[in-house]
Amino acid sequence: MMDLKRRVKRFFRKRKIGMRGRIVLGFSLLVLILFLSSIIAVFEYRHMSNYVSEMIAENIKSINTAHKLLSSCDNYNMTLLTAISDDSVKVLPGFDEEQFADDYEYLRGAVSGQSALSMADSVRYAYSAYLLVAGEIESVWLADFSDNNTRDWYFNRLQPIYYRLKGYIDRLSDYSYNALQTNSEALQESFYRSIMPEVIAVSVGILIAFLFMFFIVSRYVSPIRKMLSNIHDYERFDKTYTYTFEGGDELSELNEEVKDIIEQNISLKRHYNSNRED
Repeated sequence: MMDLKRRVKRFFRKRKIGMRGRIVLGFSLLVLILFLSSIIAVFEYRHMSNYVSEMIAENIKSINTAHKLLSSCDNYNMTLLTAISDDSVKVLPGFDEEQFADDYEYLRGAVSGQSALSMADSVRYAYSAYLLVAGEIESVWLADFSDNNTRDWYFNRLQPIYYRLKGYIDRLSDYSYNALQTNSEALQESFYRSIMPEVIAVSVGILIAFLFMFFIVSRYVSPIRKMLSNIHDYERFDKTYTYTFEGGDELSELNEEVKDIIEQNISLKRHYNSNRED
């Protein structure tokens, strides 16, 4: 029964992880954690990069929408000038107010900040004033363009409002352009800000982990294994304990103590055997 218990204990003892295995396993887990942290950092950067890229795409679309608003106003303003100056024009020009309203609502929803929203409201007010004055085209269309009142209506009444509307749209476009520039710089800076520290930290951490693991194995694990090997040689083959190393710490002191004990034990055995022979 006792022999069976010893065999069971020896079986489980052999299956246990030794000191070297535990240290290697611990540092392997450390390396794994550092590796996973680098993966998380990369995914975090990709998430932030996608977010900034979406903002950049929105900024570009806002700039294009502002240019579209400005182009539609330019074209309509020129058709008004053509209508009152060209006798061959028989139909009053029209303006796609629905398309302008859709583009304006998108542009207003895309901008942020109190100043940008105030500028968007200024575009709406200037646009309403421009359409209100442009609606007077019916009363001046049939008049002679050389008439002072007709020219005064276009150049002194309609054009100032048009230039005001154009200026507001340009300034609103500048907000989108500035946001585009800011987001582009943020995307470039975020790469170095998010990736480089993690890469450096992970690289240094992995290097330190491997160096420390090498130090532990070579400085502590290997001496202990050699000490055990010499002890087993003494127990099985009655060999002298010969392992020595310079460490200047508790492990080297332990080795010297073990060596002294074994030497004393050998001396006692020899003394005992000599007495028996006598």
